[in-house]
Amino acid sequence: MLGHDVSVSSVEGKGSVFSVSVPMGRLQPKRVGAAGKVIHNAMADQGLGGARVWVIDNDHAICAGMKTLLEGWDCRVTVATSLADLERQLDPVGSPVDLILADYHLDNDETGADIVASINELRLHPAPVVMITANYTNELKQHIRDLGYVLMNKPVKPLKLRSTLSHLISLQRRNQR
Repeated sequence: MLGHDVSVSSVEGKGSVFSVSVPMGRLQPKRVGAAGKVIHNAMADQGLGGARVWVIDNDHAICAGMKTLLEGWDCRVTVATSLADLERQLDPVGSPVDLILADYHLDNDETGADIVASINELRLHPAPVVMITANYTNELKQHIRDLGYVLMNKPVKPLKLRSTLSHLISLQRRNQR
């Protein structure tokens, strides 16, 4: 209807990825109010400014899309397709992180929950976790809840993701004071 390119990639028994190519938009210029203060929109003050977020997903396209989305919200993003990939980029035990966003189903029968557990068990302050999955089973929901993680089902709505990240990051920052 909008004339954008749409594509799909599917692996039987694993899942499908649907992509829509959308032309690049332009940011609105900052508005300056009285006394030279910059007027922000309501979304700019949701607590994500400068947040350090690690994204773990085995799909390179999802990593790229999530990086673009989160950087648009002023996050500092590191994307990785596995624990080894993350370790090549930083020290998961000592590097500062405000939140880990992980896909549940990864390659080689690994899960995001396993990777995050191995990271957080060694950290002085475990990072909050948002686990993303297309699996809607009650067993998985309960398992993720028992681990103390937040579960979001695919497809993830950006506004809901931003709200969740904002809440978790603000709690994390408060607890670290």
